[in-house]
Amino acid sequence: MAAAAELSYRPNLVAGAMRSKRTRAVGAVLALPGAEPFATTIMQGVEFALAEAGISLLFSDSRNDPDRELEAIAMLESRLVDGLVLLPATGGGSYYERMVERGRSSAGRPIVLIDAQVEGCSSVSSDLYTPTLEAMEQLIAKGHRRIALLRNDKDVTVSRAKLAGYHDALRRHGMDSDRWVFAGGMTLADGARLMHEILDQGEATAVIIANHIMMLGALPVLRTRGVSVPDELAILGFEEYPWMGAVLPSISVITQDPYAIGVEAARVILELGGARSGGPPIVRTVPTSFVDRGSL
Repeated sequence: MAAAAELSYRPNLVAGAMRSKRTRAVGAVLALPGAEPFATTIMQGVEFALAEAGISLLFSDSRNDPDRELEAIAMLESRLVDGLVLLPATGGGSYYERMVERGRSSAGRPIVLIDAQVEGCSSVSSDLYTPTLEAMEQLIAKGHRRIALLRNDKDVTVSRAKLAGYHDALRRHGMDSDRWVFAGGMTLADGARLMHEILDQGEATAVIIANHIMMLGALPVLRTRGVSVPDELAILGFEEYPWMGAVLPSISVITQDPYAIGVEAARVILELGGARSGGPPIVRTVPTSFVDRGSL
């Protein structure tokens, strides 16, 4: 060993991995669009927890493109990573089923999905159905009967959970559950466009904005059109970041903890790759919280 140190010897990790079948590296594929700090914070949590266990992280950005995501997964598998953490770029049963099948056929390599739940696959996510339902009940208790939902049109687990909570609350009270849903792309422009549509309709008394990117597009519309929050329109958003307290009008939000999600995803990968290898899927839920800024 002294001679190796003197010669600045570095072990051949690929050859070692081929012999041991372990690389002590985990791959992650997430989308990192410029306006979305959520996935970046998840990555920080994953990296921290893996580093604590002496595991390296190899990362690829899917750019929310399903084809690019699958290419990235194949690339990481070719590097013989010991597991994969995925924040899927899309959703739907057939897509998730492909992820489950890939996990079954990847030589024991565990896969953990983030914010996507499918039978047969390990996952870490937040329960967004319950807080959405509770927020709706709070709005209804305040007398609101025309509550609009401004949402992302992607077919992913978290979007479906928010929509289900919204619909179920309205149905409980015998209210129309379809008329007030406004869907578009997860962009600033679509957030602004849909808020204009809601205001032009002139009937909604409350709006739930189901992701913070669309919310950042929608809020300037309220200012330019002179809408007072919450006197004229109650607003509830999703996600919380340090700079959001400076945004006007101040908005109450339901927030996930992306760092905790990342840490938990890493822990699940470690469990699956250790004593629990070959065992049943692990499904973990990270709590949400409500930040009240008086906009309801």
